[in-house]
Amino acid sequence: MDFPTISHPWYIVQRVWYDKLDAAHIEYYTLQEDNKSHEFSSGKQDAMIFSNLIFAARIASIEKSEIRVLTSKEEGEEFGRYNEIQKETNRGGS
Repeated sequence: MDFPTISHPWYIVQRVWYDKLDAAHIEYYTLQEDNKSHEFSSGKQDAMIFSNLIFAARIASIEKSEIRVLTSKEEGEEFGRYNEIQKETNRGGS
């Protein structure tokens, strides 16, 4: 797995909601440990990353959410993927 770029972006499904004081909260679509249930989490490192816009759009429409497009190494690191990519690179993965 490589970091996202303009030509190969990553997609995150997220939803924004507002509390009583109009403060915005963002939650990210995630796959739970049992690999069967899905829900939203406030942790960016838990966000499910999609490489296919059609799959992300399908989930976003079902969940009444939006899609965030990641196009840089910094955005990948923001979602806690730097260490995963480093480990894969050190093992000889692509």
